[in-house]
Amino acid sequence: MRYMRKKNPLLVVLLCSGIVLPYYVASGEEQGPSGIKVRSTTRSPINDVALQPGGILSGQVVDAQGLPSAGLDLRVWQGNEPVAESRTDEKGDFKVTLKQGGVYRVCTEIGVTTLRVWQPGTEPPQASSRALIVNDANVFRAQWNPTQALFTHPGIAIGIGALLIAIPLILHNNRADRESPAS
Repeated sequence: MRYMRKKNPLLVVLLCSGIVLPYYVASGEEQGPSGIKVRSTTRSPINDVALQPGGILSGQVVDAQGLPSAGLDLRVWQGNEPVAESRTDEKGDFKVTLKQGGVYRVCTEIGVTTLRVWQPGTEPPQASSRALIVNDANVFRAQWNPTQALFTHPGIAIGIGALLIAIPLILHNNRADRESPAS
């Protein structure tokens, strides 16, 4: 019984920390298909884009303020296969040639965008003739900054408060210098 009494505070702290800590805190970076580290961007809906005659996908890469991103390397992936590479010009424009329509990921150093590309004449009415890719390094996909998680999530805040109350009580109740009551 005395053995359990000495291990009890440690057990309580471990159990409480398991309840309080989030299951997964993402790092804010992911490895793109190209093997380079890219900052995660929000998972936007898939954008429909019509290919121009000759299988040309054209578009523009801009930053969060709408300014063109010049000199940016761009890679187009279908599944896990790279299909095209390009570099943006001074206006942020790019052109790549694709063999067929389908779902493609367009990767830059800053982010990843998903496009559904259609052959000319087969695109839905809402499809655009050019791709617009917005790179914003300040947007995260369902990820918490650990500091924000500690102070904004109510479950974590309540858990930390409970630990701050429980630990001193446990330490006080298990002091060795207290006399045990006579039975």
